[in-house]
Amino acid sequence: MNIYKMMMAPGLKKALWLLPVLLIGVTTVDSAIAKEKVSVPSLGETKFGNYLAGRHAQFDSNPRFAIEYYKSTLKTSPDNKALLRRITTLLVSEGSVAEAQQYAKRLLKLSGEESNVSRLVLALADIKKQKYAKAMAQIEKLPEGGMNAFSVPMLKAWLLAGQKKYDDALKILDQKTKNKGLEALFGIHGALISELAGRDEDAKARYIKTAALRKNANLRISILFGNFYERIGQPEKAKEIYDRYKKRRPATTMLDSAYRRLTTG
Repeated sequence: MNIYKMMMAPGLKKALWLLPVLLIGVTTVDSAIAKEKVSVPSLGETKFGNYLAGRHAQFDSNPRFAIEYYKSTLKTSPDNKALLRRITTLLVSEGSVAEAQQYAKRLLKLSGEESNVSRLVLALADIKKQKYAKAMAQIEKLPEGGMNAFSVPMLKAWLLAGQKKYDDALKILDQKTKNKGLEALFGIHGALISELAGRDEDAKARYIKTAALRKNANLRISILFGNFYERIGQPEKAKEIYDRYKKRRPATTMLDSAYRRLTTG
């Protein structure tokens, strides 16, 4: 599903709960797929056999089987943090957030303040229930540094946006940084939040500033900025944005759907 569409959709809750999943490094599936009944694999008799089978299933893009194999291994190694982490992230990737929460709590108990995944999943569960204050409390406990240097500010900003505290959200993303990549990332999310708030002029200014940070046209920024112009009824401006990227990457097909929209209206 297009990230832009989800961020701009009336159901902000859906966009908010997806964000931690993206930051964990997994993908989501539609709820209908998540609830689909799947067959259970034939489990082995040894924990090592089941673990290896789980690894194979995971790399073979069969997460449901991988989960079952890992669960079987966990029965004989209940305090294995690596296994708990794998099961938790796989369950989230399959849309089974409630079940993932159980393993996240176990992992948090074993890892203490070290477990990013646990905090993110517990925050995710709170976001799905629109308990933004509780989710924020979980995020506040995440350690600084590493991936959290960009994930925590973005999560906080979107949680505030979910409560319509747009000024506070943008203040977080407008923090000074010497990292141009981080500035561009925060700039895009700031533009999206301004769009959500109905502040089109501010959103446009943020898109322009963010695009200027890149020496060459960037695909993700081009798509989001072009979509913005389409939404506010300026298709000619959108085409300029798309053409700029197309000139740099003439063979790309990533903008075909955008050009079709402009052609058909």
